[in-house]
Amino acid sequence: MQIAVPVPRAVLHVESRLTRLVVEAGAAGDGAGGAEGLPKALALALEPVYRRAAGAADRADGFDAVYRHLFSEWGYEGLIEELVSEHPLVVAAVDEIWLGCAERQGSAGADLGGPALRQLGICLPAALFLEPEALRLFLRRELLHVEDTLDPGFGYRPGPLRAGRPGAMENLARDRLRLLWGISVDGRLARRFPVYEKLRAERLAQARGMYRSLPDALPERLVAALWLGSRPRFEELRLQVCDHERLLEAYLPEARPEAGAFLPGSPCALCSFPVARVVVEWESEAERRLALRIGGDFPTWRPEFGACERCVEGYAVREGTWL
Repeated sequence: MQIAVPVPRAVLHVESRLTRLVVEAGAAGDGAGGAEGLPKALALALEPVYRRAAGAADRADGFDAVYRHLFSEWGYEGLIEELVSEHPLVVAAVDEIWLGCAERQGSAGADLGGPALRQLGICLPAALFLEPEALRLFLRRELLHVEDTLDPGFGYRPGPLRAGRPGAMENLARDRLRLLWGISVDGRLARRFPVYEKLRAERLAQARGMYRSLPDALPERLVAALWLGSRPRFEELRLQVCDHERLLEAYLPEARPEAGAFLPGSPCALCSFPVARVVVEWESEAERRLALRIGGDFPTWRPEFGACERCVEGYAVREGTWL
């Protein structure tokens, strides 16, 4: 069952299961509704439903109405309305907002959908309502991402980031895009809400972990530029997450490698997976035979392109070098 109430320029639909879980948790004393006496208030609100309901279906509808009323009365609905109203592009772009319960870890978020993308879907775990400040941060992040996709100036373009590359490389590129875009989002939020300045250290730690193979100075430069600077365009971010040379050019130009030099973390010319180093010297007779064999399988490959150690080992085994 969905129950609709007005939101500025849109209609908010709230999943009944979410209202029940949130209200029951709040009445238990863990959230915004957990003030003394609210468990009794919930019991008193539900008691007439038992007396009036003619059957199970009637009773279920009555319970849904009670939970929905308390969800609003205890301020949960107002919190969602407040957060959505902070994003005028979102408010102007959607006709309906569907607020549902995230069923599993990782399914929470906000996205556009429906006819002509005029519906905003928001999935939230019920437990998040018990931490209003965490909910504010999560939804502000999600809605600012949505607002970016709606802004023609950002130039968002859905689809693969690395068309034709192995799935693992596409996943890595998406993880990096999520990080760079997220740093920009958090920086803009921190300028508007100073309490979020504390997120900068968290983002720096994430950047260091994501770019371990690149110069140590890169993560700090990257976070500083995205945190304090103007919002980059989507295409800039896409190129930076797919090409380390572009990343260094944008944030650490003095560390750019010489033309033709291999950059740690770049993809192997054979398997396309990012690697820490490649084999580029083919001095012994056995190594030269391997290079000839590789060239036979990859006609456009040249020895100076190099190959990762795993690919070289694979060819060595095929040639019997390791037997």
